Amino acid sequence: MSIAGTWRNEYGSLMTLSVGDGAAPGALRGLYRSSTGSVGSYVVAGFAAAHAAGPDHGQPVALSICWHSLGREQADPSWQWTSGLSGQLSVVDGEEVLTLSHLLMASGDFPGLMPAGHYIDKLSFRRHANPPPAPAIVRPAAASVTMDHPLAGEWCGADGTVLKLVAGLQPDAGFAEASGVLLRKGHEAAVTGFITSGSGTAASRHAVSLAVADPGAGTVAAMSGTLDAARGTLQLFSLSSRSTTPGDRYAQTSASHVEYFLLPKAWAHAKIPAQVAD
Repeated sequence: MSIAGTWRNEYGSLMTLSVGDGAAPGALRGLYRSSTGSVGSYVVAGFAAAHAAGPDHGQPVALSICWHSLGREQADPSWQWTSGLSGQLSVVDGEEVLTLSHLLMASGDFPGLMPAGHYIDKLSFRRHANPPPAPAIVRPAAASVTMDHPLAGEWCGADGTVLKLVAGLQPDAGFAEASGVLLRKGHEAAVTGFITSGSGTAASRHAVSLAVADPGAGTVAAMSGTLDAARGTLQLFSLSSRSTTPGDRYAQTSASHVEYFLLPKAWAHAKIPAQVAD
């Protein structure tokens, strides 16, 4: 079975995913149509592990969402937020169930709704048998790659990992797409995701969501947090997921936190990932 298709969660929100829309194996691209909070359509990017879900094992999935609507809705504070989702697609009693831990990064207050902070939820999606017509999935655009973007560069983590990132500015989109690699224990893991235009003093605080695929370890991860451009720090909470049996789904996702520091010399000579450079 394939994760491609339209999925509906318990809140009534719809997520349509397609497979193979990126430079790395298992790349996912999609569109999320929300029915809670702000209503709109939002771009999704991420990864699924190579092996499909079966009766005795799940397929790990990690996704990033930028909550800047692609439509003509009225802008609100949530347009500066991002989300990371991680979990797996499982077959439970003969039905496909996509169970994802959700970390919403609210980088600024939304008066009347909720204050800034990290919000944790668990979402269960089931395949939508008769989905309504959906707008075209937003493909990776021919973005303007810039090394001057505050996210672009080489970031050293307190856990010994290194993030090498570039940012592709989407024309008139109000956010940027991120792409690159995570270096861990001598091997590279592909990275894709989003960063908002920023909020707060001099727009120095950005919400960030990155999805990571590590085929060697058989895991995927969603890394969600904030970039403080003024200090050159990146605070990321990681939700890392592995394949389990359907009965062991409670142990599918582990959480951790890493603080990254921008190294003085930008990653100027690295290969630009295809989804940004095309």
